Amino acid sequence: MEELTTQRQQVQQLLQRNIRYQHYLESVLEGADEFHEVGDLMLRHATLAATNQDLKEQRNHFGEAAEQTRADLQAYTKTKTDEIVNLNNTISRLKKELETYEAESYAQETKKDYSLQVASQKTLEYGQVCMSTDNLFQRCRQRSKVAHGTVTNPLLQLEAIGNFVSDLGAIKELSQKNGVKSAAQTMARADRLSVAGDK
Repeated sequence: MEELTTQRQQVQQLLQRNIRYQHYLESVLEGADEFHEVGDLMLRHATLAATNQDLKEQRNHFGEAAEQTRADLQAYTKTKTDEIVNLNNTISRLKKELETYEAESYAQETKKDYSLQVASQKTLEYGQVCMSTDNLFQRCRQRSKVAHGTVTNPLLQLEAIGNFVSDLGAIKELSQKNGVKSAAQTMARADRLSVAGDK
């Protein structure tokens, strides 16, 4: 029985200590329109405590997710930065190759232009030689008594010109040896020599 008495006294002491909380809760209920009884207030407190716990867990979960996302972003950024550096290096290398090819192309273009210029100059010179040869051939043909056919080959024309000049040289020598003779005799002799030379 003494135990029960002791227990009772302890419970009463505990009740005395906690009764002030009861009074406090009742005073809160008097000022609050939402809650009419202490049980409602306690239930609301339990609900808010559970919600608070859920929010803390969510915050922890989302914090970890945010850290993971941040790490993924850093890894992605590093990968893409490396790709950009590699692409810039490739672009730089390709630009150097392009400059090399452009320089080679310019050199080949210059060489081709020079070759065309040389070929044009040689063609011009050849044309001038052919025209000069044809002109000389026509003059020799007009002054010579030897009948020359129509010759268009410059080498054959040069051969005929050479024969004519040789004949003139021979006539000059003959005229110097024999003294001055009539022009008719000299020309007749030259014609005979030209005919003999052509044969």
